[in-house]
Parts: sequence; C-alpha cells; structure tokens
Amino acid sequence: MNPVVGVLLLIAVSVSIVSIMYISLNSLIPLVIPKEENQGYEKITIDSATLYSNGTFIIIVRNIGEVPLVIDTIYLIDDLTDSLIAHVDAFTINGLQYDKYKLSVYDVIEIHGNFNVLLTSGKTYCIKVTTTTGKYAIIKTRAV
Repeated sequence: MNPVVGVLLLIAVSVSIVSIMYISLNSLIPLVIPKEENQGYEKITIDSATLYSNGTFIIIVRNIGEVPLVIDTIYLIDDLTDSLIAHVDAFTINGLQYDKYKLSVYDVIEIHGNFNVLLTSGKTYCIKVTTTTGKYAIIKTRAV
C-alpha cells in the first residue's frame, strides 16, 4: 500500500470517528443537562385605590400573572414631581398585619395601611405596589 493512501485513509477514519462522537455527544447533552422549564411570569395590577388626606389608604390588588407573587412595599409618589413622599413596609390584610404577603394566582386582596403623612385633599398622587422580585403596579388617585 502506498504511504500517501495510508495517511489519507487514516485521516478519513479519524474524521469519521470524530463526527460520530460529536453527533452522539450533542444528542446526549439535552439528556444530561435538562433545559430550564418556563416558570411563568409574575404580574400584578391595582384594581382601585382610595387615599385619604390623613395618609390612610385602601388598595385592591390582583395577581394576573402565571405564578404566585409576594407583595413587598407600597410607595406614595407625588404625581407632579414624581418624587417619593412615603412608603410602608407593613400593611393590613383581613385584619392581620403583614410586612410581606404571598398572593396566589388570580387572587384579589384588599390592603389597608397608613403612609403617616398628611396629604392635600383633591391632589393627585400615585400609589405603587411592588413585589419582592421588583415587579410593580401603579395607580393614580386623588386624596379625599
């Protein structure tokens, strides 16, 4: 056998083996390393809000996402200047006080609280409800 033919045959066999190994390993990788499953998305909305001039509030919050969420902090923001006026880390739901509250998918809750500031009656404010993952909902309302 000619040495040149022998070298070409050796190269052809090596390329074939490497190709077979590449295809085999690529088909095994999804079995060994499972893909991350879609966990769904988190989405919160505020159905309504009542804000009183003494700083107390009532907010109706709904989970419209695909996974449970945890309500974390509620902010009061000046509508004209977009500046933070106050926030609450503790609020009341069904007569019990919480600093965080887990809201199941499609659940609706009524949140009561107090920003502990006096507000101008008739002025528009923004209320922002945030979750522990940073998702939020904002509603504009006038103090009464």
